[in-house]
Amino acid sequence: MRMWAGVAAGFVLAVATIAGSAAWFETRAIDHSAAALRWGSAAPRKRIADDMVFVPAGVYTIGDESEAASGDAPPRRVQLAAFRIDRHEVTNRQFAEFVRAMSYVTTAEREGAAWIYRAGDPDWSYVRGAGWKHPLGPGSDTQHASDHPVVLVSWYDANAYAGWAGKRLPTEAEWEVAARGGLPPHLAPRRGNAAPVDANVWQGRWPQRNTLADGFFYTAPVGSFAPNRIGLYDVGFRCAISE
Repeated sequence: MRMWAGVAAGFVLAVATIAGSAAWFETRAIDHSAAALRWGSAAPRKRIADDMVFVPAGVYTIGDESEAASGDAPPRRVQLAAFRIDRHEVTNRQFAEFVRAMSYVTTAEREGAAWIYRAGDPDWSYVRGAGWKHPLGPGSDTQHASDHPVVLVSWYDANAYAGWAGKRLPTEAEWEVAARGGLPPHLAPRRGNAAPVDANVWQGRWPQRNTLADGFFYTAPVGSFAPNRIGLYDVGFRCAISE
């Protein structure tokens, strides 16, 4: 029994050593040079108007066949009244106007921290001092990202901004219909690592390396990619109004 106990202990030790080596390799394989990347980039290829896109009333199909089994978001028909939705995401420039006018303090600023992902890190982390003005924590800023989408805002922050702007947040169905360009699920384009580079997504193996095939590691200026069939750019935090 003592011999078998020794063998078992040796086997466990060997397994633990192999697992530890694999974890060490994964950590070493991360592209730590990416840590030098900063928030913000060149101006958008063209300035996009801060207007809204009209979405006509109608019956639309939302949801996805791949979600049907889990019951999360199976395909279903919805009746929507006509509405308008922001052509692009709310930018740092627009959000800063709201903050100045209302002396507004975001949820992350009140709590003093936020969950962020920094290039070169193995995973997301809760960073003290991170917020919409400091998207990577202390030492980072949005000085060169005024036309980038604002980040690290909560639902409460977004709702407060929408009310100040005289608008409202879109419903889930409105947002999905607008994002799909009014097309049913089987015709709407899908995003992903295997898709053509026409959106700001991670290319490569996360978190080891982003190939930057789309030209951006963090956020991209609004208007950096082609709009959908109804003239909507990107997908993110934006406001809507009823017709």
